[in-house]
Amino acid sequence: MKNKNLPPSPKFSALKLYLKPYIPRQKLRGALESYVADENVEADDILLLTDDTVFGSAKRGLVFTNKRFFYWDNNGSGYGSISDINAIDVEPGTLSHDIYFKYKGEENEWWHLNFTQARANDIKLLKKYLTEVVEQLQAENIEEDVKVEEEIVEQTQKEQAQFDEEQLRLEIRKQLILEEEKRKFEEEQKQKAQQQALIEIEPNNSVNTFVQPGLISQQLVKSRYIGTRINDDGSPEPRYLGEPIEEDQFNTGDISINAGNQDTQSSLISFLQNNSDGIIAKLKDSGLSLTASALQNDENIIRIAGFIYNFLPMPVRFFVSVNTLEQFLMNNRQWLINKLN
Repeated sequence: MKNKNLPPSPKFSALKLYLKPYIPRQKLRGALESYVADENVEADDILLLTDDTVFGSAKRGLVFTNKRFFYWDNNGSGYGSISDINAIDVEPGTLSHDIYFKYKGEENEWWHLNFTQARANDIKLLKKYLTEVVEQLQAENIEEDVKVEEEIVEQTQKEQAQFDEEQLRLEIRKQLILEEEKRKFEEEQKQKAQQQALIEIEPNNSVNTFVQPGLISQQLVKSRYIGTRINDDGSPEPRYLGEPIEEDQFNTGDISINAGNQDTQSSLISFLQNNSDGIIAKLKDSGLSLTASALQNDENIIRIAGFIYNFLPMPVRFFVSVNTLEQFLMNNRQWLINKLN
């Protein structure tokens, strides 16, 4: 506890009054064990002690802490708050003397103390001195209470500022998340629009115009098959063109179809012929490998077939599957090479 500097005490003829830090330990112990009715009060908390015993045990008397007082006399024990003392009065007697602490705010309410080990003049001096002590302690306590209240207000404001700052950070983070989600959504919409634009090909004439099977002239065309050689160690070499074979095929300019799928593939030929410029332009922008050497690889032909299949109108898709388109492009590899190079 903060050490209070009480006013110097007057010289008493018989009254025994002690101030901190000059209070004997045995007297502190006697008062604490006898009448200080607060287990939280320790010896270091006692600022003032009066000993009203004959042999100096201090088991009767008066004790002041910075905020409370405790006493024991012939009438029993009592205690109160220093802030509640409004005035002090005394009545000197012959064998004993009465001291009254008037209760603040109440009429005719007093704490009554009786001293036997003092003289009349000591009691008058004690009244004056205790009045001075009470006024000082009340002023200091008010100052401390104001300081504590200010500290509480300051701490509350600091916590509120921290809370407001945290709320602001959360609001900013929330806004950033919303903006990022908006940006991602707009980016997705942009990508979808680009993909949609990629698969939309404007036909040269009409996407639903088909070549009539009767307009296709039949002739015998030699084609070459793709073969595979096996190395001595059992691993396959790159694919190569095998010997020419004869097949019954149909030819329309540079494009040939198998004889067994005339109606199906004629629709495919019609679409490719009518939209070849648009398809070739999209292929060149697709990023696929389109060199003559790359087109000798069936895997690249398959990728190109998948790309072109996305552009086929529904009437053509009804007749033509992806596998059919892949085989068709492989059979017409040279036509594709000529168009792309």
